[in-house]
Amino acid sequence: MLLLRARNLKHYFGPRCIVDIPALDVYMGDRIGLLGRNGVGKTTLLKILLGMIKPDEGVVEVFGEAAYLPQLEEAAGASPDGALLRMWLGEGDVHANMSGGEETRVKLAHLFSKEAHLLVVDEPTTNLDMQGIAMLEDKLKRFSGAILLVSHDRELLDGVCSEIWELEQGKLTTYPGNYTDFLRLRQLKYETAMAEYEAYVREREHLQQAIRTQASKARSIKKAPSRMGISEARLHKGTAKAKGSKLEQSVRALESRLARLEVKEKPMELQGPTVDLQPPSPIGSEIALMVHELSVGFPGKDLLKAVSFVVRRGEKAALVGPNGTGKTTLLKRIVGGAHGVKLAGSVKLGWFSQGLEVLREDKTVLENVLETTAYRPELVRTVLARLLFRGDDVHKPVAVLSGGERVKCAFAKVFLADVNFLILDEPTNYLDIDSIEALGSVLQDYAGTVLFVSHDRRFIRQVANRILAVEDQYIVDFAGTYDEYQSRRRSADRSNDKLLVLQNRLAEITGRLAVPGPEDDMELLDQQFRELVEEIRRLKSQHS
Repeated sequence: MLLLRARNLKHYFGPRCIVDIPALDVYMGDRIGLLGRNGVGKTTLLKILLGMIKPDEGVVEVFGEAAYLPQLEEAAGASPDGALLRMWLGEGDVHANMSGGEETRVKLAHLFSKEAHLLVVDEPTTNLDMQGIAMLEDKLKRFSGAILLVSHDRELLDGVCSEIWELEQGKLTTYPGNYTDFLRLRQLKYETAMAEYEAYVREREHLQQAIRTQASKARSIKKAPSRMGISEARLHKGTAKAKGSKLEQSVRALESRLARLEVKEKPMELQGPTVDLQPPSPIGSEIALMVHELSVGFPGKDLLKAVSFVVRRGEKAALVGPNGTGKTTLLKRIVGGAHGVKLAGSVKLGWFSQGLEVLREDKTVLENVLETTAYRPELVRTVLARLLFRGDDVHKPVAVLSGGERVKCAFAKVFLADVNFLILDEPTNYLDIDSIEALGSVLQDYAGTVLFVSHDRRFIRQVANRILAVEDQYIVDFAGTYDEYQSRRRSADRSNDKLLVLQNRLAEITGRLAVPGPEDDMELLDQQFRELVEEIRRLKSQHS
């Protein structure tokens, strides 16, 4: 069943054509991931398809009901019922102090409350914790209609999508399969196009050289020497004319082959943005940050109780935990220098907030960065160009930027400041996948100290060498990678299961010792009791 049809779409941003799509169809059951670099026009295309933006050219027809989850705006429509809200928020409720992840959960409740045939979903994992992402993936997999999904979560794209659309320079290219299939097919397409281009260049140069050689030979045929007799000169002239004619004919044939040679354009390099971090000044103390018995919450609700931890110089610490557990509030308290927070004297903080409050929407990209940096405009423009703000893009007002472009602009402000300790709250929000990879690589190599909140599993694996996990209103401090932390948690879960079995067995043995049956061997029961107590003590000591 056809749900959406678009024909001859064209849309311009100033002189630049950002959408140029001859034909596009969405059918019931389609699972489409829409990919493209930040600012390429993905959100604009979604809004054109939903009738929220009128294209400059072309027509869009939607058959059936469509539901939309926007990237930056609030979800529209009536509030979802209580049961659906509870499914996404648990025992929580909508309130003024919701975290970014809780706000995303409310938007998802709005989305799934609608009776829709087509879900158009723009960055649905923004600020969403891992449990929420798992819930979202399950709901999308169970949805019977069609899905058009923009996301930077590579695992979600792999789990949900059966087709990938890539938007690049206004053109849409389709690839069968999920995100992993897309990477393989796109690389194969690039290698094939590059091989064809190189073969074309070799053949073109071969023909051009052959033409030059034959033309040179034709010019080198000399007139008969003056000492020749008349008959010899006449014979030489005839031979030279025949040779010249043949060479000219050969040149024309080669020029004809060159003119008919199919031109192959050099494929665009598969190269993403480059993130630049200025070399940080050293932190003199071994302990860059000490938090001691700091409580976090708001009136009527405690989030974190008397938490204590340290971040050492040069560490890359990831603060992880469910939505609404106080991670962002904790970062803000650290940046604000709350009681119980101690920073080394030589620390210079660089703060990136998920709300992007550092940006002024009425100013341009370049103006935003220049107002807080001591670097010359030439270097600032170079850094912005490496973040793919090229040419006149630096003069765009922040208000018209996509979510990913805003994040990059905020990065430029933070990274071009004089800092040596980065505190980053959800730095991968809205970024395209190439940009996430680039950010992860530069943070890996960064000589300074980093404390960050993220729910992007691959990003955490790529960057973190210390995990600060929020569990039951406390911080569990784990020195190691995210995979090592997860392995320890799985081991602890298995130990807890075993402990529960042993405790149930101990209760049974204790009862039989208190009221023995006629068949009970009291000596054997007493031995089993002592063995169970010792095994339970051993397991508990492993957890302490």
